[in-house]
Amino acid sequence: MRFLPTGGVRKELTYTDSAFFFDHSVALKLLRFYQDIKPVTEEIDAYRDFLQLLGCRSKVCDLKTQQGGSGDQPKVQDILRDCELQVIVLPLSRFYHLGTMREYVDNICLSESFAKELNVSRFVRSRLVPAEPLVPGSQISGVVMHSLVHQQSTIPHSAVLEYCKFQVPVQVGDNCILSNCRLEGLTDSCVQVPGNLIMFTVSVSGAACKGYVTVAFGIDDDLKLSLRDEGKLCYFGQNFAKLVERNVIGSGSLFKGSAASVSLWEAKLFSVRPTMTAAFLSTLELVQAVVEGMQRAVGWESSTHVSMEDILEWKDISEMLKHQSAIFS
Repeated sequence: MRFLPTGGVRKELTYTDSAFFFDHSVALKLLRFYQDIKPVTEEIDAYRDFLQLLGCRSKVCDLKTQQGGSGDQPKVQDILRDCELQVIVLPLSRFYHLGTMREYVDNICLSESFAKELNVSRFVRSRLVPAEPLVPGSQISGVVMHSLVHQQSTIPHSAVLEYCKFQVPVQVGDNCILSNCRLEGLTDSCVQVPGNLIMFTVSVSGAACKGYVTVAFGIDDDLKLSLRDEGKLCYFGQNFAKLVERNVIGSGSLFKGSAASVSLWEAKLFSVRPTMTAAFLSTLELVQAVVEGMQRAVGWESSTHVSMEDILEWKDISEMLKHQSAIFS
């Protein structure tokens, strides 16, 4: 706040935000710390457990937690004490927010200033099959990170691929985010993915199911919107009532229990499959049925369906790390 010569008051506001990264050496230290204290019984908080411990002016922490908790700050402080803290300050009046899928695509794929200031590359630690260098005129112009992609694929400028293994050509629409997806062992000439969506595959292991699930949502879908009438929920711009009427989704098993209100987050839309490829194709068929009006080849009741809520409970992170480690093998 500043006082003007005329006696008035001019308020100055500064909005700040930040992103934090640590390298392989720090990750190894934290991994060893986890091995010592596991099982982790408390949520890890970056601001409480990590950030105030870094640098030459770090605070001495006296916070005590339950035994086995990840918030044992004195031990964390010992681990991070010698870690160097480096700060990259972006130019004044420059603010990048990655809180929504559309913001993520706009900044990562389309923003020239973002790419220049953060030195963003568009083809990072990735390979083409058959193995050939990425040449001018290629149809792969999106941001591709740690992925194996068929050289005849079409990845537009506004698409992001990360940790994907596509051994067949894929034609991806605009404004797409594909993560942890696999397509292998297929004879189809090309797999087409509609635009304006996010798709990612997760390994799940629980009492009710075990396998892989590919999740897909429209880039503008509101996963948090809660309604009393489930028929009014919208998925890729189509309300549930119409999708049930068209036999695209089931009617009696979308939600568990008798909650007063429901949301997309709780909707059991995605089928559990034995392989990542099968899971991707199953969910892609669902999306195509919703967006393009295509008929589904397999009935809704023929497999177990899960929601995002279920996936968070049953996710198997170790299996997904195995997938990421074996992308190029």
